[in-house]
Amino acid sequence: MKKIKSIGAVLTLLILVPTALFPQATSLGPPINGATTYEFNPCLNGNGRTMVFESSFGKTDLPILEISYQKAGVWSKPEELTGAFHTITTLSSNGGFFLNNHGNILLFHSKIHGGVGKYDIWMMEKNPLGSWTPPQNIGAPINSALPETDPSISPDGKFLFFTRPSTGKTPDGSPCGKLFVSEKKEKSWKPPVVMPAPINMGCECAGRMLADNKTFLFASMRDGGLGGYDIYKTTQKADGSWEEPIPYSFINTPKDDKYVFVPASGNMIYYTGADKTGNLDIMKLKIPEKLQPNKVILIQGNVKNASKNTILIPKIIVTNISTNVATNYVGAKDGSYTVSVPQDKDIYDVAIMASDAAFSFKSMLFTPTSIPKFEEKTIPAQLFPLKTNLIIPLPNIAFLNNSDTLQPYSMPEVMRLYSLLTANITTKIEIGVHTNSIKRDTIFRLGLTAKIIDTLNTTVDSAGVTLYTLKTTYSSDNTVNQAKAIVNYLIKKGIPVERIIPKGYGNSKPLNPPPADAILNKRVELKIIQQ
Repeated sequence: MKKIKSIGAVLTLLILVPTALFPQATSLGPPINGATTYEFNPCLNGNGRTMVFESSFGKTDLPILEISYQKAGVWSKPEELTGAFHTITTLSSNGGFFLNNHGNILLFHSKIHGGVGKYDIWMMEKNPLGSWTPPQNIGAPINSALPETDPSISPDGKFLFFTRPSTGKTPDGSPCGKLFVSEKKEKSWKPPVVMPAPINMGCECAGRMLADNKTFLFASMRDGGLGGYDIYKTTQKADGSWEEPIPYSFINTPKDDKYVFVPASGNMIYYTGADKTGNLDIMKLKIPEKLQPNKVILIQGNVKNASKNTILIPKIIVTNISTNVATNYVGAKDGSYTVSVPQDKDIYDVAIMASDAAFSFKSMLFTPTSIPKFEEKTIPAQLFPLKTNLIIPLPNIAFLNNSDTLQPYSMPEVMRLYSLLTANITTKIEIGVHTNSIKRDTIFRLGLTAKIIDTLNTTVDSAGVTLYTLKTTYSSDNTVNQAKAIVNYLIKKGIPVERIIPKGYGNSKPLNPPPADAILNKRVELKIIQQ
């Protein structure tokens, strides 16, 4: 096997096993892999179409960082991340780079000037023009006098994972590490805590949370491994604990296996391999189905001000209806966003909003499928500034069996109304409920109990006597009571009654074509009556 003297210290961190041992492995080939260069330590964004990796040319001992974009299945010619970043790469240890789910934040560890300790975690962000900002030190409480390495962020942006030294030693005398995690608190990070067993067992590093926000990959040197660091997979349980880690035996080698990456599709893993001559190349390999993460729907798009066609910074809220746990995603400064919605047994409410609360929003509902599979959806959102007569559809509000009882999955949508009214204290709204069809009958029938209309009929008998009879009509139109149910809930939450007007429209304003709900033919809308 070819020995690379100029980066010999790096090779202990890389997988130097010929691809013949992995018959299903595929080299990414040119323009990513060069015939006389070494490419290693890949990291990708959620959709797998942006990749950052290290590259070494000739005998240089200063690997550079490159970035490439995939379009129509073809990778672009890699470009070096130049300028301030070149200084970083020459002073940082190899590996430990991380690209977030959206692809607009790059994390790395480095010992460049201005840090807190020997190695610190730094961040760069892509600005709306597509260039990267100067490196920013994440600072305390993440960085300390100890070395902090191998950073990563969970796809929901809520947790930061990294490595600090432990008291153990590897067989070659190098210090072992242990994995830490910190939770996001508004714009800062909480003090980090050590991740529990069975993850930390004495010598761990390079933790990565996958797109389902449950599956966690990390490198560990523990009993039962193939030698050196091996890749392990664990899954977080509902109570926050972790399942017993399973080795990724299909890719682990006797060498150190550390820096691998799995995009949101969950079926492929990217890693560093070696060609027949020993050159380092970036490879991809299909993950056995039983070792893949849970399936997700990857939603991407851009959010704009519909009135001016200008960029809005997105705020995406994904709510699990069963647990009522809401996860907030903040989009990029160029108005784009990327969100992972789990495909499991639960229903998820998704709202596309602007960080500015004075705009409309777009709501969607994702229901379970019989056979979960990875999907990628592009959903742009044109949001309007709140103004008088603006109508905002509320598609996630529905009622049980045409009653005035809200479906459980309606609550996140109702709470969005509450948030809108509390954030815009002068706004007054109308809650209008519509139906496309109304059934009536003089005989009681199932589904016609929503409303009773009594009318007084008069007739004259043969003797000239006027007779009065009460005629009862049963109707399926319950829109007035349904509108009142929404309004009453908001009033109980503290919204003044004069700021919300319920309105049942019946079928006076039918939609053409009819709404998707063919059973109830209902739609609910918010109308701004004063801003």
